[in-house]
Amino acid sequence: MNWGNLTLRQYKDISKILESEKSETIKAREMLRYLYGDRYDGMSDLLVLSLFNREFGFLLEMPTDSQLSRIKKIDTFKEYKINYNIDSLSVVQFIDICNYAKVDDKIDRIAATLSALFIPDGKEYNDGYSPTDVINDMWEIPAMQAFAIYGHIYNDMLKQLREGFPTVFGYEDENDDMQEERGYEESALKPYGFLPYMMAVAKETNEKYTDIYKWAIPHFCYVVSYLIAKAKEDEKQRRKWKKTH
Repeated sequence: MNWGNLTLRQYKDISKILESEKSETIKAREMLRYLYGDRYDGMSDLLVLSLFNREFGFLLEMPTDSQLSRIKKIDTFKEYKINYNIDSLSVVQFIDICNYAKVDDKIDRIAATLSALFIPDGKEYNDGYSPTDVINDMWEIPAMQAFAIYGHIYNDMLKQLREGFPTVFGYEDENDDMQEERGYEESALKPYGFLPYMMAVAKETNEKYTDIYKWAIPHFCYVVSYLIAKAKEDEKQRRKWKKTH
């Protein structure tokens, strides 16, 4: 057993065992029983602990960001097409990722977030299939690859988006250290929230919400940044006019 063949579901189940307040021997036995059934039930405590350290020692050290960045992302998985390109990420996919960021359990959050990138072949996002079924399939992805994809979403895709449109996300007055401290796992656009932006874009473009949801998120952010700049300029001109009248 190693990070390469441990699935996300197995990692979640094993984490529950490791985080329990039981003795190390009991946890070692439960881990072995979880993966191998009753094969080692009659083994002495000393041998159980020795086997546990040999089989699961890799769990004592999480993969580093450097290690994860070198992992080749999944090109194919079951019958899904996978989108790693921020330029083709839709508004509704972005909204779902933001909502999944609110999930308290980190491993559950990873599985849910990945489901926003995995679309069944021949389908449009969230159309004609059950999102719950996709999330269930995410549990079968090797844990290391799941961590790598999750890191790519936040450290590459969304970071690129937020740095490209700082006024949309409320980062225009923050330096790099402040942004790093804040982190990228935030659940809403800043500073006004998502719904007001949707309303403003719909009013400006005369588009229906259902159509805007299908836009690529960079295009949506481009329109929002234009509206923010326009609103600031209008306010500037209003104040200027007020001073002279």
